[in-house]
Amino acid sequence: LSHLKKKKRYNLKRDKRKILEFSPKILIDDGNNLEEMFELSIARFRIKYPDDPSEQSAFEDDRRKEVFREIVKNANNYQVRLITTIINNKIEAVEFGLVYKKIYYALNAGVDVSHFSGLGVFSNLLVIEDALGLGCTKIDFLESDNNWKSSWQLDSYYQYQFTK
Repeated sequence: LSHLKKKKRYNLKRDKRKILEFSPKILIDDGNNLEEMFELSIARFRIKYPDDPSEQSAFEDDRRKEVFREIVKNANNYQVRLITTIINNKIEAVEFGLVYKKIYYALNAGVDVSHFSGLGVFSNLLVIEDALGLGCTKIDFLESDNNWKSSWQLDSYYQYQFTK
């Protein structure tokens, strides 16, 4: 994180300290809190965009939930990583990732940011710490942005390019 601007590093550390004051319990497992991630993701979008049906969690569609269940069930050549943050005995954040050939893929998350300011940042930092602890050489946060990736100065790559 040393390549980030001083103010950004300060804000990341501040958010981490704010969440650590709640003495969160962090669980890393292979899929036990998947359903909670769905619920948290759906709730976050419904709170943030109550009147905009075009802005909704991917998990409003049961087929997407089933895809993630199958990913967990069929883990063989890759490792499933669910990072769960529990505050006051309640699941408040779940990050879903995969590790394949030393690349950590952060696929999706459900985070209750409405009650805990800084929890989204804290949750992303847990992903980074997990990837480093596993010896991963790269973390891929995939395509969706939600306006945080540019502030972290992450590299972006085109997935598709159409030419005429």
